[in-house]
Amino acid sequence: ASLNLSKWDKLKEYTNLIAIDNDDTKYQINFYNAVISIQEDKYNEAKKFIIEAKSEIDSKIKLLVSESYARGYELLLKNEIMYQLEEIISYKQNKITKEDMVNTWDRRLQYINKDPSIFERALAIRSLVLNINEDYENYLELAKICRKNNQFDTCFKVLERIRKKLNPSEKNNEIIIKIELSKNKCLFEEGNENEAITNANKIISEYNISDISDKIKSKVYGSYAYFSIKNLALNPENEESLKSILKYLELSTKYNSKNYKSWHSYALLNYQFFEILSNMNNGNYLTYALNAVIGFTDSICIGGKNISKILQDLLRLLDLWFTIGSIGELQKHLSNSFEVIDIDSFLLVIPQLLARIDINDKVIFEMLHNLLLKIGNAHPRALIYPLIVM
Repeated sequence: ASLNLSKWDKLKEYTNLIAIDNDDTKYQINFYNAVISIQEDKYNEAKKFIIEAKSEIDSKIKLLVSESYARGYELLLKNEIMYQLEEIISYKQNKITKEDMVNTWDRRLQYINKDPSIFERALAIRSLVLNINEDYENYLELAKICRKNNQFDTCFKVLERIRKKLNPSEKNNEIIIKIELSKNKCLFEEGNENEAITNANKIISEYNISDISDKIKSKVYGSYAYFSIKNLALNPENEESLKSILKYLELSTKYNSKNYKSWHSYALLNYQFFEILSNMNNGNYLTYALNAVIGFTDSICIGGKNISKILQDLLRLLDLWFTIGSIGELQKHLSNSFEVIDIDSFLLVIPQLLARIDINDKVIFEMLHNLLLKIGNAHPRALIYPLIVM
């Protein structure tokens, strides 16, 4: 904990109390002494401790990796940390630049196991040369990893650590808002949904978000909408609340037109309300159907070849098409959708398209015929077998 919190005096005190009773404690003592020596600018001493630490693990790495990568992974990480300490010494002695060293570390960090303790240990080594102002994005990533592993208390502690350690001059709106957004996600997933919604609304109403980047503005508006959807009972009596949430989703997509989650949420909410109104024979459903088509088109385009993202959106788009697709304004937008959506995406729904090949509606039949021709021209083999077995 002293290492993770950069409490060097405490680290030195506790290291002196470690009893040597096995090879692992030998490694720990040499590792901690190497860190302390680097912190005290005693680089020759640090190198000796690094060599000793390496000797404790080198003989075991080959054996454990040959048995199981999982068993050898911990030792490989320890070995990597030793190399990082050597790189820090080289940087301190002006043999390599800080920029080159950090770039190398960033590349390694991309492939590290997303386990909270492992990721935190990697950041602790970086703290020997990087203060939290320079590395706060990775600490936010650590908070995210803790949240995804349901370690909510640790997530809150990491976020509070970032806030406390930021230099006053670095405490600009954008960094603080990023911390608050991460905190609200943690609150929401922990079950404190109302508090998350209140805090998300507070960011919009009380923080100065005019000077933050458009991408973060998109997250600000989007997060409030995502949280609010959970508490929304979809029925005609709540239409004003629905419109309010849709407004924030529209703002989210305005500031980041590539925000898949906002487009998907916008489309799905409109689609679900369209279904409710159409089942009640409420004539106002067309507006929501139109918005759903626009939203699904963008979410499918952004989702690209990610099947898990686009398949359900495609199926809902087809449902709208085959249900009311011949209505003038809707037909126009659907025709545009089939032009902008990658033709490869429709390979996922060929059975659903062929199942409607005998549809009675002439407008929809002509649109379907044209779409199948486009698919056939691009991927003739994809249509041959389904047509043969029909």
